[in-house]
Amino acid sequence: MAATMWLHGTANLKITEGLITVLQRDRPEHLPAVLASYREHGVVSSQSESALGGLIGMSNAQLGSIKTRFSGLCLLAVLVSDGSTDLFQQHCLSWLRSLEQTIQSQDPLPTVELAVCVLRDLLQYSSQLPELAREIGLNSIPGILTSLLGLKPECHLAAMEGMRACMSFYPRACGSLRARAYFLSKLDSNSPKLQEKACSCYALLPSLGSGFTQGLRGHTEAWTQQLHCLLHTAHGILGQLYEGAETDPVQYEGPGGELPLAPLSERDPLLVLQLRQRYSGVSQTLSALLSSDVSVPVRLPVQSVLNLVCRALAVTPKNIGWLGDGPVKALVLPSVHSHSLHILSALIHTAGARLVQFSSALCRLFAQTLSAWSPACDTTLPGQQRAYSAVRVQLYNTLELWVKVGGASSGVLQGTYHHADVLLAHLIGDITTGADTVKVRYWH
Repeated sequence: MAATMWLHGTANLKITEGLITVLQRDRPEHLPAVLASYREHGVVSSQSESALGGLIGMSNAQLGSIKTRFSGLCLLAVLVSDGSTDLFQQHCLSWLRSLEQTIQSQDPLPTVELAVCVLRDLLQYSSQLPELAREIGLNSIPGILTSLLGLKPECHLAAMEGMRACMSFYPRACGSLRARAYFLSKLDSNSPKLQEKACSCYALLPSLGSGFTQGLRGHTEAWTQQLHCLLHTAHGILGQLYEGAETDPVQYEGPGGELPLAPLSERDPLLVLQLRQRYSGVSQTLSALLSSDVSVPVRLPVQSVLNLVCRALAVTPKNIGWLGDGPVKALVLPSVHSHSLHILSALIHTAGARLVQFSSALCRLFAQTLSAWSPACDTTLPGQQRAYSAVRVQLYNTLELWVKVGGASSGVLQGTYHHADVLLAHLIGDITTGADTVKVRYWH
């Protein structure tokens, strides 16, 4: 056995030498694949202290130069993921300092993205070690957040990914984070990834340290206040989008004011598109807040959320006139309905079986929405996308979730209600495949 272990150790040593040879060639395009293969051998966990010391020294040296920093980060990612707990505790603080310096250096985007990826792993692992977590929370997180906020615009997505990691694993240490305006400014972003990340980050704000100034009560109040502000803002956007299309507009009467978003010019010829984009951001944030794991008891205003969803889905293309900006409003309506159905899905996921008392209203809503987004005459040929597919697919996903959550009490296709027949007709129509006519001729 001793001979086998020696041979295995020799093989690992040679493999490490091969890795070092590749690292010294400064060919970053090959590094991810090479390091993935290196991890597959399980070399780091079986290396001697001296060999690991050499790898750590090489990583530190490469992190000090902009020319080799990407290679150093690749090696560091392997050391963080596969190293022992003792090795991690010994070097974690120095690694965090190196990552903070890398972020401050304003390196090219790929390097910053990789640094944030390694940072996320470091924060996740360190948060599980109490003594180390206490040290990092007090002395490292504030500086890291400041460095992330200072990144250049093209790195804002990576910056928010890093801030999300800080808020997720060190929420108490992020109490002094002054990024509320930063996230709000990105809710209107035309970049879907940037907008989605800003929404998910903004939804985490109630859980930060500032929410604990009054204990659990402070966290609960912060969560509730943010929820009502989002509902108020969403109603305000719908009021502008649906102006003239609603017969009996639903006014929001809950507490809290609207979010302090940048004002939009009513003279802008593309105001409708900006409102659609803003509703997309607010609805995604609301969905993220409803779906977040809340560690304190909160009161979920189910009726208020349902009122918003019902108002958003009540307006159909038939309600919108074709004068003025009516055609543009009709154009963006599928997007508004899809995002509203996402809110409903988040509500169902969070509230669960407690929504059974609203089962009749939900089933009626499903049937009405499917009817609103059914083409007058479907002439789609087999193999082609049907009209309004995105909205209908999202509705069926929400319906599936409701059936799983509500079970026999979901009320779907039950009773003598008209909407049950309508819903069944849509289900049968959408699962029935079209038939193409083929003529066969016989030649004699």
